[in-house]
Amino acid sequence: REYGSAPSTIRLWNNEYHGYTPRKHRTFSPEQRAAIIAVASKDGIAHAARQFNVTSCQIQDWITKENQK
Repeated sequence: REYGSAPSTIRLWNNEYHGYTPRKHRTFSPEQRAAIIAVASKDGIAHAARQFNVTSCQIQDWITKENQK
């Protein structure tokens, strides 16, 4: 951001020069999602996000998808 470079440019440079290790994509089983949603329902989304190291937006998306079913 400081130099106005696009994220795609940074990824391209990183692939070439290996400047940093990107965060690995995490997946959650339906059971794990249900457990996180249960904690969020009980203690709040922000608390569950900190406890399970996920974003509050991700938890909110899971709750929305669960309510649509």
